[in-house]
Amino acid sequence: MGGEYVSNELTDWCRERGINIHYAPAATPQLNGRAERLNMMLIEKTKALLFDSGLEKELWGEALRTTYLLNRSPSATDDTTPAELWYGKRLDLSDEKLFGSLAYAKFVEARITRQEM
Repeated sequence: MGGEYVSNELTDWCRERGINIHYAPAATPQLNGRAERLNMMLIEKTKALLFDSGLEKELWGEALRTTYLLNRSPSATDDTTPAELWYGKRLDLSDEKLFGSLAYAKFVEARITRQEM
């Protein structure tokens, strides 16, 4: 363990938010089942997003970034999502788009006058 996850600052931050920290001995990934399962789930979801969208494998990083949806998916034990528990309210997901949807970027030129500076 490099020490970056055992600082008093992180411990206090987690405690304030009701987050329990569980440490595993260094160099024993086989004892860290939760993290290993999460990594595998993220990899599988990323592969599924790329396959379903038909996009190239080079976009795997962008697909992985959309895994924030994991916190917006109901858990197996409850009808609420982790994000709902965190924010204390049901989130509006009506604006969410499918990964790989066609999108356009609009660039607006901003002009600053001397008076605004």
